[in-house]
Amino acid sequence: MFRRAAGVTAALYEKLRGVGGDLEVVMVSWDDLSDDRKSYARQHGMPWLSLPHSNEMRKLTDELTLRYDVMGIPTLVVLEVSADGKDARVLTRDGRMDIERGRTPWLAQRARP
Repeated sequence: MFRRAAGVTAALYEKLRGVGGDLEVVMVSWDDLSDDRKSYARQHGMPWLSLPHSNEMRKLTDELTLRYDVMGIPTLVVLEVSADGKDARVLTRDGRMDIERGRTPWLAQRARP
């Protein structure tokens, strides 16, 4: 199931980026095996940014995991970030399943003028 969601997410990402959309995806991984993570991202067509795995970034990974109540992997938390980047509002904590089911009300809501 995740492979399908990853492919759909990648297609959605490319489509929105291609029309000037302001969607950005950042992969936050718990894995410390950099080459494996890169290979996995390539294999599943994930062209987005990835938070580097280091001691400094591990603290950020842990903070994000707690802040957004990540209980398992993979998890897709969709945020709307303010123009100045200082505030973020959670649109869904279940973005992966939303995409998998073909229901993305948070995307439709975000796309409105």
